[in-house]
Amino acid sequence: FFSKKHIADKSHPNIWLVEKIMKYVPNSYFIGIIRNPHPTVSSMLLHDGVSKWIKEWKKYPIPNEFLGITNQNVEQYSKMQLEAKCTMRWIAHRTKFNEIEEKYPDKFLMIDYEKLFDNAEEQLDKVKLFLELHNDLPLPEIKQESKLKWRSNLNNEQIKIINKTLVD
Repeated sequence: FFSKKHIADKSHPNIWLVEKIMKYVPNSYFIGIIRNPHPTVSSMLLHDGVSKWIKEWKKYPIPNEFLGITNQNVEQYSKMQLEAKCTMRWIAHRTKFNEIEEKYPDKFLMIDYEKLFDNAEEQLDKVKLFLELHNDLPLPEIKQESKLKWRSNLNNEQIKIINKTLVD
């Protein structure tokens, strides 16, 4: 299928280790999939393994770039509702993606998750070009109902909390 050997890892915490990975695997490339904040927060709230980091934030050192906690905002963070904390994590990850994209433009490709629903073939072609693949990537089965599933999982109050956190 591939003309070169490719190893893929989908561990999103690796975005915090880009420099180390590049040091030990110099021909590394990174693909970040960014999703809009509302469906991302909805997913965080539904999955205990993901929300556990946020719920147990006091167990980790401060500042915590991964969760979006700084020395300046830690007191405010401690009073935030869970949805706001999840949004802070989304903001932190988006910021990190932007930093990696700016610092390593030839090594990083950002894909918009929602665009995968609208035109998966176009998004996979971007990946193909980025990785210099010779063969097309197989088109996955797309469940269109998943794109807006978050709307039935979040209530109006939760949406307001997310929106407020994005603006603050």
